[in-house]
Amino acid sequence: MGKNVFNCDKAGAGQIAKVCNNMALAIEMIATAEALALGKSLGMDEKILTNIMKVSSSRCWSLDTYNPVPGVMEGVPSGRNYDGGFACDLMLKDLRLAVEAAREVSCKTEFGENSRDLYERLSKAGLGRKDFGIIYDMLINKKNF
Repeated sequence: MGKNVFNCDKAGAGQIAKVCNNMALAIEMIATAEALALGKSLGMDEKILTNIMKVSSSRCWSLDTYNPVPGVMEGVPSGRNYDGGFACDLMLKDLRLAVEAAREVSCKTEFGENSRDLYERLSKAGLGRKDFGIIYDMLINKKNF
């Protein structure tokens, strides 16, 4: 874990970097899952759509390294029924921290708040220990969460 080391210059800045990064990651995962679910719903093969998106302007870590669609990528939680990986409850914890920090400095984080709300719903639905990529499964299967 952690190939890169950064001097964040002041006490607490590492925590700031962590919650900002994870807020962006949650938003990115939700956007990726929504796009792939839309593509599948419109009749597109998810592997083909993923390969197109991986070399296009929507390329991101959630798409090319941690794809949320089962069967598209080997060795990721989506291929293991979303077991292992980064749990929804851990993402929710970081989203709560990010949203609270934003509130304290009057910084608007609408997508962060929406992401927090989605992960709260997943946690309340009993999916808190599942990997945060399970958002794709909930969207594509139109599960009530």
